[in-house]
Amino acid sequence: MSVWLLILGLPLAVYLALAVLPVGRPAFLVSLGFTALLGLAWLAFAYDIAGFAGREGPRGAYTLVALSGLSVAVALGASLQALRLRLPGGWPAWVWPLCVVLALIAVAIPLMRTF
Repeated sequence: MSVWLLILGLPLAVYLALAVLPVGRPAFLVSLGFTALLGLAWLAFAYDIAGFAGREGPRGAYTLVALSGLSVAVALGASLQALRLRLPGGWPAWVWPLCVVLALIAVAIPLMRTF
């Protein structure tokens, strides 16, 4: 149970961290940093550096699901930051949290139906 909470909770935390960052250069640099770390994690998994992947047994499957979830979280969070640059400045304050929640629901419903 705790493994699944980690696998599902870590991407949610990364997504929310990227989604609520203020607009501008810091958000771009954090998105770029998350993407670089994720790329290194995928390389470590692909080349099985230091037994990181654990290809046999459930450990490899857990790692693959976690990396896939983190990839979706980073892509969705970075795309929301790009969308945030396009929102007009005069929109009400509730629009951005609504965009964040709707994007999360749009990804979560198909995942829940799949699992």
